Amino acid sequence: MASPLKKAPSGPYADKLWREALRRAVLKRVEGGQRLDRIAEVVASAAMDGDMVAAKEIGDRLDGKAAQTVDAVIRDTRTVIRAPVPAKDAEEWLSTVQH
Repeated sequence: MASPLKKAPSGPYADKLWREALRRAVLKRVEGGQRLDRIAEVVASAAMDGDMVAAKEIGDRLDGKAAQTVDAVIRDTRTVIRAPVPAKDAEEWLSTVQH
């Protein structure tokens, strides 16, 4: 039987080969737990030692990334043309276009 770690990726991430390789790597068990737990410990330790990239990663994961703000000025120069009220017949229509 094939290992579940070696099956072909499917779903929305099927074309994300690097993501799948990383996923397989962090899910492997190592002495004392999983690699993902050890990676998290290393990142937390690095943040405690002053590594701002590690600290930012932790903040982004726990609190979410800060929303990007965009300052924009929109100048709308469109002209509004009101549609005439529909005429009941041809004579009424003609009376509205002949002034």
